[in-house]
Amino acid sequence: MNNKLYGNLIFELSHEGRRGYSLPVNEFGNHCLPKELTRETDANLPQCDEMTVVRHYTNHSANNFGVDNGFYPLGSCTMKYNPSINEEMANLPAFPVCILCSQKRLWLVQRNWKGVLYTLCVS
Repeated sequence: MNNKLYGNLIFELSHEGRRGYSLPVNEFGNHCLPKELTRETDANLPQCDEMTVVRHYTNHSANNFGVDNGFYPLGSCTMKYNPSINEEMANLPAFPVCILCSQKRLWLVQRNWKGVLYTLCVS
């Protein structure tokens, strides 16, 4: 495994007796599962404190590619939708005015093309 890029496995960070949670006192009594629904042996889960788990998975998430943190030159279909730029544009103060201007321009283009098409068809 590439430890330089991916870091250690969560099991390699595990230390016996560490816990990443603390539960409040149970006010409702102790209710056990039926014997046929329980494991014969405990699951082999890592024993890590909360900060170790948070750091581990935060480091992993930094290896994911996103449109905000890198350049992907292939023009993949999944990269064409960029919600970040859409949010920035929609938050501009003049955005509602731009929409109205665009609609008016489209109406003018449509009206002008009707005249051009009519001229071409009639001639």
